[in-house]
Amino acid sequence: MERYLSKNLKQHQESFNPENIQYFADALLQANNEQAESDQKNTGLSVDDIVLGTLAQFTGAGIEFPKMILHWALLYMITYPDVQAKIQQELDEVVGRGQKISYKHRVELPFTEACINEIFRHSSSTTLPPVPYTTIRDTNLEGYFIPKNTPIIVSYYSLTRDQRYWEEPEQFNPYRFLDKNGKLRKKLLDKFYPFGMGARRCIGESLGRFQIFLFFTNLMHQCKFERVPGERLSLQSQTGVFMNPKKYRVVVKPRF
Repeated sequence: MERYLSKNLKQHQESFNPENIQYFADALLQANNEQAESDQKNTGLSVDDIVLGTLAQFTGAGIEFPKMILHWALLYMITYPDVQAKIQQELDEVVGRGQKISYKHRVELPFTEACINEIFRHSSSTTLPPVPYTTIRDTNLEGYFIPKNTPIIVSYYSLTRDQRYWEEPEQFNPYRFLDKNGKLRKKLLDKFYPFGMGARRCIGESLGRFQIFLFFTNLMHQCKFERVPGERLSLQSQTGVFMNPKKYRVVVKPRF
């Protein structure tokens, strides 16, 4: 990845035109050019270090998080084959077998969308924010006084297990996101934050949801996933900033 980004950055440096900013790399180069020289010296980093580091963060986040969620998704599908079968039934009814799924189908696939959100919730892949928040003024919240400049860490995991909103929160149950008419309960989407919250939430959330939906639905549409016979599955995660599933194997079969 570093080699690819370095090559890409060099191309943008050679074609850079401050009057024609077309790409994110161009915007980074322009921002760096506008930064005071004293500020650049204080960082101890070169232009390449700053721009490459930023591009690497965006690219890495855009690959690693969707990949992790898809690993979880396939694990849930082989653990709960009845859920997988219902998703595939919905896909066949809405999309049919002769075309690929596009993002426009999303609103017509409430159970599939509910399942994706339950995967986000139950796996709770993001347990803590990468950096703490800080109060910008003295604050009173629910009877507690929080002084200005107090570091605040949000436990995203706790939000996914709050029994005020989630009945039997330890159970994987996509139906919790559907009302009695089978429609998505959109109010529940504000009760947990797989992409963070506030002004510092992941700016790639829309892209991440787009990627995960398309990859997951097209995999479900084209393939059937089964556990390896005799192999025990675990929904326990590997401990870390991001909660990856433990390694597992899967049998993949074409559906048609």
